[in-house]
Amino acid sequence: MTSGATPARGDREALDLVYVLVDPQFALDNSPVFQSQILDWVRLQRQGGLRVGIVCSVADDGRFERLVAAPLREHGVPFLAFPDGTLRHNLARGARLLRKLVREHRARHVYARGIWGAYAHRLAFPLGGPPLVYDFRGDLVAEAEMRGASPLRLAVLRALCRGAFSRARTLLCVSTPAAETLAREYGRPGAVVIPSLVDADWFRGFQDRRREVRASLGVGDEDVLLVYAGGLNPYQMLPEMLRVWKGLSGRPDVRFLLLLARQQPTGGERPELDGAAEIPGLVTLSVPRHEVPGYLAASDVGFLLRQEHPLNRVASPVKFGEYLSSGLAIVTSPGVGDISRIVEEHDLGILVRPEDTRRAVAACAGLVARVREERDAFRRRAFDAVVREKWDWKAHLGLWTAIIAPGRGPGAVRPAQASRSAVSPEAV
Repeated sequence: MTSGATPARGDREALDLVYVLVDPQFALDNSPVFQSQILDWVRLQRQGGLRVGIVCSVADDGRFERLVAAPLREHGVPFLAFPDGTLRHNLARGARLLRKLVREHRARHVYARGIWGAYAHRLAFPLGGPPLVYDFRGDLVAEAEMRGASPLRLAVLRALCRGAFSRARTLLCVSTPAAETLAREYGRPGAVVIPSLVDADWFRGFQDRRREVRASLGVGDEDVLLVYAGGLNPYQMLPEMLRVWKGLSGRPDVRFLLLLARQQPTGGERPELDGAAEIPGLVTLSVPRHEVPGYLAASDVGFLLRQEHPLNRVASPVKFGEYLSSGLAIVTSPGVGDISRIVEEHDLGILVRPEDTRRAVAACAGLVARVREERDAFRRRAFDAVVREKWDWKAHLGLWTAIIAPGRGPGAVRPAQASRSAVSPEAV
C-alpha cells in the first residue's frame, strides 16, 4: 500500500470528497486523460478551499510517485494506493482502503467515475456511509454493443449500470445527450451536466511560445498546421484522419503534427499508421503531458473524429477543451455529445464524416483556406467559446462546491448560474 503524508488524527480536517478509482488497467499513473481530468481538478479544488482525498490503483510504482504521488503531497491531498490487479482484487482492496480513508478523515462524500467505483463504495459501506457522487462519463452498454457483445452480456452490463446509478445520491454526466440517456434508459432524470473540462489558463499561458515552437517544427508563419493530440485507440479514427491528411498533403502551405500520448491503447489494439509515411513533412512526436500545450498553441486546426454511434452521442472528449483553450479551429464529426452543435452554432470549425474521405478532404481544404485568411478570428472565437460554454474547471467550481460542500465558500451560487444545463433542485 502507498499512502500520502497524513497529519495526526486530532489535526485532520474532514474531507469534502474522496475519489475512488479502481478500474483494472486504468490507473492514474498510466492514463493522461485521468491525469488531466482528476489531478488538475484536485489541484484547483484545493486552491478553491475544498478538501479531497484519493483511493486508487497503481500500475507502475516509479511513475506513480513521479506523476501522481508527488503532486498530491504538494497540495496536501491524502491518498491510499494499491497495486493494480484483477477486478476482484481491485474491488476488495479499493473498498478496504476507501473505508480506511473515510474513517480516518470523516469524509462527507465519495466520488466514482465508473461502475466499479460505485461497487467498491457498496462493498465498503453496505449500509449507510458517505453519499455517492457518480459521474457518468460514457455509455458502457453502447460501447460493449459496438464491440459485438452478446445480448446476455449486454443485459448483465445494463443491470450492473442500473445498480451503480441507483447507489448514487447525485448523478453527474458530461453532456446533454448523456443526461437524456440517464433519464430515458435508467430512470434517473436531473443529472448535473459538467463536460470534460480543462484548466484553460494553463493552455492559454503557452500562447507566447507559438512562434518559437513553430520554428522548431519548421513551420512558417503563413503555414496552416493541422494537429491531432491524443492516443491510438481505434475509436479515435486515426487511419481515417490520415487518409484525409494525405488528401491535403499536396498543398505546400499545409503542415501536419501527430502529437501522441505516451500510453498504449487498451486491449492491445493499435490502428495501422502506415499511411503516415505517405504524408510529406508529417511530424510525429510522443511528448510528456506538460509539453502538450506548447505544441497545441503552435497549431491552427485540431482534429477530433468519431463514428456516429450512441457511444459518442453521450461523449465529451477532453481534447475539445484543450483545442479550444489553445485557440484552434476544430474538425470533428456529427453526433459527438454537445460539441458538434457548439462547433456549428459558433463557427468554430467544421463537421465531417470520417468515412467519406473525398468530401472530408474538400471540406477541410475549405477550412484551411478560411483559417489562413481569418486566423485571428478563429482564435478569438475559440477563446470566447471556452468562457461562454464554461469549458474551464474554474467556471464550475461554484456548482461543484454547492454539491459537495453546500453553504461554504464559492458554493453560494445557484446551479443555473454555474452550468448551461438545467439541474433538478434534488440533484444538488
